[in-house]
Amino acid sequence: MNLKGKRRKLFLLLAVVVLAGGFWLWKVLNAPVPQYQTLIVRPGELQQNVLATGKLDALRKVDVGAQVSGQLRKLYVRQGERVRKGQLLAEIDPTLQLSDLRNATAQLASARAQKLASEATLVQYRKALARERAMNRDGSGVSSDLEQAQAQYAAQVQQIAVNEAQIVQAEMSVQSANANLGYTRILAPMDGEV
Repeated sequence: MNLKGKRRKLFLLLAVVVLAGGFWLWKVLNAPVPQYQTLIVRPGELQQNVLATGKLDALRKVDVGAQVSGQLRKLYVRQGERVRKGQLLAEIDPTLQLSDLRNATAQLASARAQKLASEATLVQYRKALARERAMNRDGSGVSSDLEQAQAQYAAQVQQIAVNEAQIVQAEMSVQSANANLGYTRILAPMDGEV
């Protein structure tokens, strides 16, 4: 290619660049200027109504139930009523739970009485053992009687341990029956609406 052909291509390329730049500059200068609406800020009410359908649900929801079964004796609240934490909502008939508590209390009293009887028998066996040991030291005792006194004493010590375990069991039964009686009163776990 000769020099004239190269100049012509360069001139055409330069003309295209100048025309493209001129078009871009014309577009930028003739772009519409945005119009802003300004107002003076004054105190007043802002109200916006929105019509929509949907389902409202509580932010915190608690299902309240009973830990014991029985017939509902009384319901103290109605649906939609406001309640406070700890407020009595309902009461279950406590007849069965009262009976269980009385039974457990009687078993506890019986276990304590059996322990007292076992302790009295232990005192008797301790004295018998002391007598047999004294007779054995003097040489007037029979070794089988001493062995029997030792066995009776040891067995009675173990019987007292059994009685103490029975007392613990009976105390636990009383606590459980007392808790079940308390569960017949259904209380609101938090402030809210029924």
